[in-house]
Amino acid sequence: SDGTTWNVPTPVVRVTPTGDDSDGSTWAKAKKTVTGGITQAAATGGEVWVAQGMYPERVEPRAFVRLYGGFAGSETNRNQRNPAALATILDGGGTAPVVYFRNAGYRVSALDGFIVQGGGIFTGGDVFHPDLSRRTNNLLGGGIYCRVSGPMIANSVIRSNSLGSPFNSFKVLGGGLYAYLSHAEITGNTFAHNEVLNTFDGSGGGLYSLRSLARIERNVFRDNRAENGAALYASLSSLHIVRNLIENNSMYNTYPLPVYLGSDSGAITLSFAPDFVIEANTITGNVAAFGGGLNLASCWGGRIVNNLILGNRSYDPTAGGAGWGGGAYCMINQN
Repeated sequence: SDGTTWNVPTPVVRVTPTGDDSDGSTWAKAKKTVTGGITQAAATGGEVWVAQGMYPERVEPRAFVRLYGGFAGSETNRNQRNPAALATILDGGGTAPVVYFRNAGYRVSALDGFIVQGGGIFTGGDVFHPDLSRRTNNLLGGGIYCRVSGPMIANSVIRSNSLGSPFNSFKVLGGGLYAYLSHAEITGNTFAHNEVLNTFDGSGGGLYSLRSLARIERNVFRDNRAENGAALYASLSSLHIVRNLIENNSMYNTYPLPVYLGSDSGAITLSFAPDFVIEANTITGNVAAFGGGLNLASCWGGRIVNNLILGNRSYDPTAGGAGWGGGAYCMINQN
């Protein structure tokens, strides 16, 4: 290099529901599908700008491709978009996951400004829902699956994704998002009405993390359902859980009908988790038999600092309503 500073523009591919699958270089030549935009951007790396609308597809973002939603279809600058007002919806049509980050690099891929839904058909706790009888496979990640990837997931709504069934014992984890060996940055999202219906070991209604180093900051986890960790479950993971709202998460309760009997472990459940940070969160209105708000099992080296933990409940319908640790429950393996 001779020291010259080069101004190299980031390639941008545009997508609209009315596109004609041209090259995506302008809104007038927009791609019609998000998958088409990803394929185009992957050739050089770049951004995919997606206009408001419904996209009934499942997508696989790649390394050096960043997806941005919330455009009207006329913007010339990414800062002009408005995801909160211009809903850009990825709908899996009942098949999970809707978004699959697979070997997509560390902080070089992104999903920003989308609604992710339809990863499984949402039941709302209806034990007679006709879709339940068809669920037989092991499933990981209803809305988003991050596998050996560290994407930036921001400003999105992950909602109404559904995995598992109370009538089988297959492994079912992560109704909203599943992370494996993932160093993701998950900021400013809303996880709402996601459900993991396996009552044997279903975990992570909103989010499940395994062997990961993720930062989970400024998100809302509300009305998610799972037997363990209705909002968030982490195993062998070092997470930074900072400035989130964890509200009204628990498993369905159909007692005395022996199908859904509430959550076993708390809204946030960490198992064998080292060096975690839980700081400046509001944890409220959650219900579980052990640690309504927070459940720590055989964890070490972590910090729980400056949180507001209030209005949670320990409740086990099979034990006459008794439970352990309304706000928090901590357990250490002594063997």
